[in-house]
Amino acid sequence: MSGTGVIAVFSAVLFLLVLARLAGLVSTTRRVVLRERALRDSPPRCGAVSMEEIAALVRSAASTLDAHGRTSRGRAGAPATRPGCGRCWGRAAAPDWRITWTEKLSGSWLQELESGGSQQVPVSELLGRPGEVYDPSTAMLCPLVLQERPTGESLFGTLVVAGPAQQLDEFREVLEALASQVALAVERIRLSREVIRRNSEAYFRTLIHNASDVILILDDDNTVRYASPSAEAVFGPEPQHGVRRLVDLVHPDDAGRAAEALDRMRATDREQDLREDWQLMSQDHRRVEVEVRCSNLRHDQSVRGLVLTLRDVTDQRKLERELTHRAFHDSLTGLPNRVLLLNRIEHALVSRPRERGDTLVCALFIDLDDFKVVNDTLGHTVGDHLLVAASRRLSATLRAGDTAARLGGDEFAVLIEGIREPSEAEEIADHIVEALARPFHVRGEPISVSASVGIATELDSSDAEELLGHADLALYAAKAAGKRQWRRYHQILRRGMVERHELRTSLDSAIAEEEFTLLYQPIVEMSSDTITGFEALARWPHARLGLVLPEHFIALAEETGHIMPLGAWILKQAAGDTARWQQAAPHRVPLDINVNVSARQFRDPRFVGEVRHVLDESGLAPSSLVLELTETVLMRQTDQVRTDMRTLKDLGVRIAIDDFGTGFSSLGYLRDFPIDLLKIDKSFVDGILADEQQVALVEGIIGIAGTLGMKVIAEGIEDPRQQAVLADMGCEFGQGYLFSPPVSAEGCERLLRTEREPDRRPTAVAAAPERDPGPAAALAPGGSGRAAAPGAVSGSGPPAAAGPGRRTAAGSRHRGPPCEEGASHVRSLKDGRGTAT
Repeated sequence: MSGTGVIAVFSAVLFLLVLARLAGLVSTTRRVVLRERALRDSPPRCGAVSMEEIAALVRSAASTLDAHGRTSRGRAGAPATRPGCGRCWGRAAAPDWRITWTEKLSGSWLQELESGGSQQVPVSELLGRPGEVYDPSTAMLCPLVLQERPTGESLFGTLVVAGPAQQLDEFREVLEALASQVALAVERIRLSREVIRRNSEAYFRTLIHNASDVILILDDDNTVRYASPSAEAVFGPEPQHGVRRLVDLVHPDDAGRAAEALDRMRATDREQDLREDWQLMSQDHRRVEVEVRCSNLRHDQSVRGLVLTLRDVTDQRKLERELTHRAFHDSLTGLPNRVLLLNRIEHALVSRPRERGDTLVCALFIDLDDFKVVNDTLGHTVGDHLLVAASRRLSATLRAGDTAARLGGDEFAVLIEGIREPSEAEEIADHIVEALARPFHVRGEPISVSASVGIATELDSSDAEELLGHADLALYAAKAAGKRQWRRYHQILRRGMVERHELRTSLDSAIAEEEFTLLYQPIVEMSSDTITGFEALARWPHARLGLVLPEHFIALAEETGHIMPLGAWILKQAAGDTARWQQAAPHRVPLDINVNVSARQFRDPRFVGEVRHVLDESGLAPSSLVLELTETVLMRQTDQVRTDMRTLKDLGVRIAIDDFGTGFSSLGYLRDFPIDLLKIDKSFVDGILADEQQVALVEGIIGIAGTLGMKVIAEGIEDPRQQAVLADMGCEFGQGYLFSPPVSAEGCERLLRTEREPDRRPTAVAAAPERDPGPAAALAPGGSGRAAAPGAVSGSGPPAAAGPGRRTAAGSRHRGPPCEEGASHVRSLKDGRGTAT
């Protein structure tokens, strides 16, 4: 061989060696790159937060090796987390096969894993199926090992990668490095979960320890196995140590019911909740009301018992009971209110054995007479004390089964059950009237009031509302009959209520259209029988009801607020008529006109301005206007009352006290207020011919008035002897049927003309209404009713006029059917009663 050939061969061999060396370098570089790529995509660097994410990253790393290696059938599994029973995921034919080992199968290679070394194991052995053929047939097991773990176990899982043995051996270092990264990631996840678990336990432990609700866990024998710390504040320390049974904690009244409820909970296997209210016994032996929620967690491995959540609702239940009591009871007297009374009446009507018909249900409606006067004079505080005292006395008067209730203000009602005849209810009403008539001692001071009672039975009523309404109507009749008495309901009272409603609805239009009319009753000088003035009296000629007397519409006007425009109209009309009469007889002594003013009208801030306007418009001299006030106005000695009376006095208007002596009279206001006239009530005049005490009372009133510089007018004079006695006592003026009944404005003009005739006595004109074609012929004389309102005084009539509708203090109740008494009084006039002799 030539030298050239040798050199060529040698060069070729050298070239091949270089290529081989380069191939080895390339292979080594490829393995390094693959390792770096696999490690770069390993779980710790990718921030895996769950075992599933770690498994996915391991498969991705294995796929990277497979894609750049020499085997395309390599498979990777996720790590097992418990040695001896770990699990790997994967399959020979697919990437998700599953391996489960046991101590028996893994005994041959588990020791090597625990020492930290990786090894190759046949897949058939790994899968527990010796003899079967798998492709690939070999798997590399890389232990997941960390030294000094908190749990004390260094080996806690295995990374399994299946593939050809040569390739697995070639990537051993890569796989072991990957296993180290996986071990760190798994441990990090485990530690995170442990921290979260412990934080959660601490959180819920803190909530339970600081919760106000009591949490108990009961065993099957109702022993308290666990009690939350809040239980100690209620039961003491024993429940927390499980030495007490629930029956020892529940109040005896609820112990049986609680045991039955717990037995029902255990009788069902499924979880369910129970909600009830129990009473427990606290460590200081007081009752604790709790709201109970019971959950059946006997099948829960961490609980294995009944869980009771107890919420203290003692204050809540107490408040609920208090609100319920307030909803059905009067806050001042503690008696049932209207709602509860109606409920009991309805229950009594339904539950009573109607088929036997041997008992009756009855209702009494009670009203304290003149209670408003007590409020006005003594104050509302004293009035409240009086109501409490009256309620106690009323309750003491009733039978054990009767129900007393307060409906509001000074109104009470009584439900009576078990009576056989209405007369029994009348006896009870009579006892009530007598009991409430006895003086009350309030703050050491005696206070006398009376009561009126209305009676209704189920014989005339179909339900509770109607029964109570009928009793109220009967009370109207009792008030109209003179107070301090009782009346039973009759069908005729229903007609009165309908008429009252009709009057109420038509009052507004009547005032707007000036449907009212005025009558005038003369006021006469006793010594000369000369007419010195008139008292203006209002009447309402109703289109359907006929003539309506003041006691039937004045109260309605006060209730609805129409009293101000009505009073203004009366004042204007009376002043205009009087000014015209004065102009017709300028040589005569100027006539006075007396106009009644209600307490509500006088308290109106606009009243003084109205008086001033009427005087300016009519031209009437202020000294000719006399405003008649009731004692009720003066009893409320407010700054406004004093200021208004002083202003009126400065204008020249005179003030008269009407019906003096019939109310809560006080000599103090006679001195404190600028009063010019006292009017003695007809009830005093009626008895002066037969009763020496009446004579002494009237004589005393006249003497007091004279001492204080006041004039006196006696009302209701019907007998010449009464006139003579009063004149002898020093009474200067009189008013009554002896002189004339109320007449129209035209009748007044005839009276004044008759008075100027030298051959006629002014007292001989009592029959003027019959001769007068005007409204006076159809109007009832005023003696039948006097109401504390403008123009409401109905004059001073004969005894037949006394009775329902007598003037009461402003604000008292006016009851009874309208127009009945007025009509009868008209008939008595036409029979000649009241004619002068």
